[in-house]
Amino acid sequence: MDPVGYLIFEGVRRSVVARDAGRPSMDAIVIELGKPDSQQSIDLADLYTTKSVIPRDHRYILGSEYPLLVLGTEPPRIIVRPLYNANALTRLTAIANVRLT
Repeated sequence: MDPVGYLIFEGVRRSVVARDAGRPSMDAIVIELGKPDSQQSIDLADLYTTKSVIPRDHRYILGSEYPLLVLGTEPPRIIVRPLYNANALTRLTAIANVRLT
């Protein structure tokens, strides 16, 4: 069964910066109980988070925005878990809808 999306455990800020930079995907480490971790590129449209808002603070600017947009470095891989239940998506926020404050 294919996942309906991926829940971000680490890397929401990096994903939002990638979204704002116009990137279509992020490199990720996929963790799933009972399976070895795998590395793959995941479309930003398939990423979800429990956060609907993140602050555009020093952590965002210095840790995510500046390295990607100014220095042009590749962000570290995000860590995600696959979601197989479409009902779970109703309680989560798509990366496309996360707001910066």
